[in-house]
Amino acid sequence: MSHEARLTEPLRAALAGYFRAVDGAAPGLVAGLFATGSVALGDYQHGRSDFDFVAITSRTLRTTDIAALRRVHSALGTPHFDGVYLDRATFDAAPDDERIAVHSHEGMFHLDQPCFELNPVLWRTLERHPIILRTPTPAVRIRTVESARLRAWCGANLQSYWQPLATRVRSAVTHRNDDAPVQASVIVWATLGPGRLHCTITTGDVISKTAASEYTARRFPRFASLLQRAVAARRGDDVRFNAQDARLAAELIGGRCE
Repeated sequence: MSHEARLTEPLRAALAGYFRAVDGAAPGLVAGLFATGSVALGDYQHGRSDFDFVAITSRTLRTTDIAALRRVHSALGTPHFDGVYLDRATFDAAPDDERIAVHSHEGMFHLDQPCFELNPVLWRTLERHPIILRTPTPAVRIRTVESARLRAWCGANLQSYWQPLATRVRSAVTHRNDDAPVQASVIVWATLGPGRLHCTITTGDVISKTAASEYTARRFPRFASLLQRAVAARRGDDVRFNAQDARLAAELIGGRCE
């Protein structure tokens, strides 16, 4: 799929609005912009996906630059522009330690908080699925991620985040009837997220949530129906989930972590 095909007309309009705003507020600051997340992976869904990015700045951010970026992000509507701002030297170093950085997440602007997106998966995405929306000068070269580092990070994340999530989901429905309703967002998140990490550990590539459903169903066919329904719910279909689905989702996560 070409870069252009991945940018829907509404997304093009939103992106143009972002560039007008940031270039007006801080002329020359954003020297380069890479799409990551669902746009880079060909899985962007207007009205439901955020626009994830990495921006290269022309200088180390000043207090006035940060204030301008904060104003820009506070005025943006949907989709949320979620990304991190790195000067050229920091970008070239490809930090993957989730360090503190100026970034926006779920529509909230952060100045002095750790940026989870600065991890090996981000740099593998840029390496394998580059979508350059503003080309920096001189051009950049994406640093190759060490496969061992990538696998180790994914495995640690499965254990530190997803395994406890499975426990919480299971506990939340322990005393509920099988047909008790459960929010669709819980099932979508629990079923489509960790399979992406499993795939990265196994293949070295980064895949979308939709592709993760297909990947996971091939390896765990007993959960194929739940995964298909989760994809449909993420797409916007009216899909209902219940406590039994939540138990299956928790079981699926646990199975991936063994």
